Amino acid sequence: MKQNENVDYLSVENQTFEDSVKFYFEENSKALGSHKKGVLNKLRVLDTARNLDLTIPDYILSNSKNSIVKFLKEKGERVIIKPISDTATIQRNNKVYTTYTSEIIINDLHDANVRNYPVFCQQKIEKEFEIRSFYLDGKFSSMAIFSQMEDTAIVDFRASENKKNVRRTPYILPEEVEQKLRKLMQAIGLNTGSIDLIQSTDGEIYFLEVNPAGQIGMTSTPCNYYLERQIAKFLIGIE
Repeated sequence: MKQNENVDYLSVENQTFEDSVKFYFEENSKALGSHKKGVLNKLRVLDTARNLDLTIPDYILSNSKNSIVKFLKEKGERVIIKPISDTATIQRNNKVYTTYTSEIIINDLHDANVRNYPVFCQQKIEKEFEIRSFYLDGKFSSMAIFSQMEDTAIVDFRASENKKNVRRTPYILPEEVEQKLRKLMQAIGLNTGSIDLIQSTDGEIYFLEVNPAGQIGMTSTPCNYYLERQIAKFLIGIE
């Protein structure tokens, strides 16, 4: 067996062992989330959300420049582009670069090569505010993010150069939306996660995606939800 083959074999062995340990604890104790669903397929989640009557922005996934241009024209060039998988992080020359949601216009496509890689384009929703909702065992702790108040955060709050300028406040989702989101989380098999939504300027709430990892800090701290305490109570079985 060659050296690289030996390394690959040991890597597979180690991964199999890790999976068995995770499966054992997940099946025999109260678990938060699921190691089997650490990464979600965003397109499948969007389809499930639509089937549950949640409102989602129109989107297209295509490697045809003509199709993308047509979609841009249909949406009045109010279109954003973002990854269909997890956000990519690249480190170069002691600097870290990451992919954010960005607005796209037809001129951006003149020199773009989209023949080999499908591009995920989504209708840009004119927002009143963004919503990040932490879900735990049927309960929601939601936060309104007034990201349109900061120029660098208008399209993507994560890209804000000064998050302190962005107002964040506790928010209660409409009961009808919460019911649909509960069904969505049950359908994808998660008892926790962070859900991204937008409330448009006309009052409609649009579902965007689910982050199964949760990232509780960005919601818990600004809103004084003390989610760490809620999680601890859940895990030890205290109401």
